[in-house]
Amino acid sequence: MSLGDLSSQPDDRWESSPPPNDGSPEALSAVWAALCAGQLRIVQHAQDELHTILYLEERRADELARWALRGRPLTVLERVFLGQSLNFIALDLGFSSSTVSAEFQVAMRTLGLKARLSCLPVHIPQLWHASRAHPVGATAAGSGWHGARFATVALPRPELRLASVLSRAELEVSTMVLQGKTHAEIASVRGTSARTVANQLASIFGKLDVSGRQQLVTTLAAGSTHGSKPHGQQRAPRQQLDDAEPWA
Repeated sequence: MSLGDLSSQPDDRWESSPPPNDGSPEALSAVWAALCAGQLRIVQHAQDELHTILYLEERRADELARWALRGRPLTVLERVFLGQSLNFIALDLGFSSSTVSAEFQVAMRTLGLKARLSCLPVHIPQLWHASRAHPVGATAAGSGWHGARFATVALPRPELRLASVLSRAELEVSTMVLQGKTHAEIASVRGTSARTVANQLASIFGKLDVSGRQQLVTTLAAGSTHGSKPHGQQRAPRQQLDDAEPWA
């Protein structure tokens, strides 16, 4: 298993947990509801050849209120998942750009993520799109989610659809973008310069006809859930993304 943002393999807390859930929309929707309720947190994530594996831990009851995601931060985050820019969201909601940016940062930190739009990992909007298609109530890990405090869930890796469009090097770079890695982190992993990464990303965006990281992430996240497409203030989904074949 090649690791995403992990410095080591998941520890033995997950050894007694069930195998990763098969990623059914209902299960992914339950995870998203529990994340928003503050009941679960994503401790780590890793990848195998076909899936991103999320390692989940149930929070203590006295932590739920602190880590619940709701209100304006959740609204801003959901609109980002629809491909809307922070400036557009600010104009549409009648707030200042700084207010919307601050609300987005609150949402990202609440989910345990880097508070930067360029670092949004694709598995977060994947979970959200699943929740829209199959809404369910939140389920605490200990009382209903596998009946265990520690659990795992598997999501399909949407970038594998792009193997017929991108070179192998570009596919590797796009994978790290979807993990939420920065230019510098990608360059460090690949042993190249940040300028090389920037050039590769420009080629990726050009081939897929997307405007940047956010549209790449949100379009692939939406397309991984029953072929749905993101909507809102953005360019139309690209034919290359629609027609790309899975990587065999």
